[in-house]
Amino acid sequence: MVVSVLSLAALAADGTPLAVALDVPSTDLTTATYTGAVDASDVLDAFGVIVPFTPPDLALLSTGEASSGFPQPGTDFGAIGEGGDRTTLDLALVAPADAVRFEVRINFLSAEYPEFVGSQFNDKFHVNVTGSAWSGDASKDDLGRPISVNSAFFGVTSADALAGTGFDGDAYSYDYYTYYDYTGSGLIGGGTGWVTIAVPVAPGEPVDVAFVIHDVGDGVFDSTVAIDDFRWSTEPLDEPAIIAPPAIDWLTPKRGPIEGGGETELRGRNFDATCFAVLGGNVAEETVFVDSHHLRIVAAPHEAGLVDVRVDCEDGEAALNGAYTYYDVPPDGLDVLRILEVLPWTLPLDGGDVTLTVEGLADGVSVKVGGEAVVATPVDATHLSFTAPPHAGGVVDVELTAPDGRYDVRVGALFYLDEDARLAPGDTDVSFDTGGAPGCSCGGSSSAPWAALGLLLLALRRRS
Repeated sequence: MVVSVLSLAALAADGTPLAVALDVPSTDLTTATYTGAVDASDVLDAFGVIVPFTPPDLALLSTGEASSGFPQPGTDFGAIGEGGDRTTLDLALVAPADAVRFEVRINFLSAEYPEFVGSQFNDKFHVNVTGSAWSGDASKDDLGRPISVNSAFFGVTSADALAGTGFDGDAYSYDYYTYYDYTGSGLIGGGTGWVTIAVPVAPGEPVDVAFVIHDVGDGVFDSTVAIDDFRWSTEPLDEPAIIAPPAIDWLTPKRGPIEGGGETELRGRNFDATCFAVLGGNVAEETVFVDSHHLRIVAAPHEAGLVDVRVDCEDGEAALNGAYTYYDVPPDGLDVLRILEVLPWTLPLDGGDVTLTVEGLADGVSVKVGGEAVVATPVDATHLSFTAPPHAGGVVDVELTAPDGRYDVRVGALFYLDEDARLAPGDTDVSFDTGGAPGCSCGGSSSAPWAALGLLLLALRRRS
């Protein structure tokens, strides 16, 4: 497959069907104008697993063909630059007499994840508002960035959460653009999930709201935004706000005793003081809000086994399926066998030396890496060392088995990566922003594959 280049001039058309799909009250709508390629918008009753908040439908705007299912390499409608593949829905509204804000839900998806994370050449989405109460771009995060793969709200990369949109699953087999897949991951893209944008308005006054999505620098690797559930509110608001539901990225430790009392830290996004944790249907004995990315919990009692972890907050809920294990104390007074830490957890393809920190370590414990037995050497009462064998790129499990039958596995404990990963031919001047990652001094062209690899690695490890 090669990228489509369509020479379609931008057209201005009636945007009323799109306005209706995103639930704008007809009594408050003066005009709705759509500007863009014919195929760059759509009205759907579902976009894969993404369904309307207010049925029966939602609106789509895209930098390519809105519902083609093939965002990578995508469709180039011809123009290049700030106006490239620009699609706009402009609504002229009059706020009701009692309204002091409007809210609208958006879900931005982009095929530019993970290849171009940190790059300046990313598709962008804006909500440009002109009104007497407030004017500006309401889509910007706390760092002043509009919605893109670099936005603070871009964090949905699970194939399940993107299923059926075209941004999920494996990369397609195509020719010239194959080299853009720096990671070798086959990932198509990611998204923000549903977030709510709230903007102050003056009661009874006109306000113009323009939803804009566009390419920057090139016309390939498309992005699409779903828009739905526009509504007025009487709740006061001084400045625009982006309200995002919570998300759980990972937790540690991932297991505890059936009697409860196990302390665990949850890491994620958009936590607040209203959040509380639920493990296997049982509300945690204690949930402590540390900051917007960090909760500290004490697990309640539960029978042995794997359970889901859920966080309920005022602005929504989030879950990780099968994320926590309740264990019973082994018989005969034996200690639990448990892998606490794996260092290093990244290896070259030809393998290397690894050290495990282990709880309940005993003589004769055997180790397997990716199903292959390795020779392990005790270092002290809590550490084992071994040489990991060569392996193809990707994540592998590490397994421990004690002579008395105790067993533990750390899923995705090691990540083999190709140290020969390189940029696409000719890409020698792309700047990547690491976002202040601890211990990272990245920049210039050589950092591109590692930035993408790092994001892929984190996503894979969070599933373990």
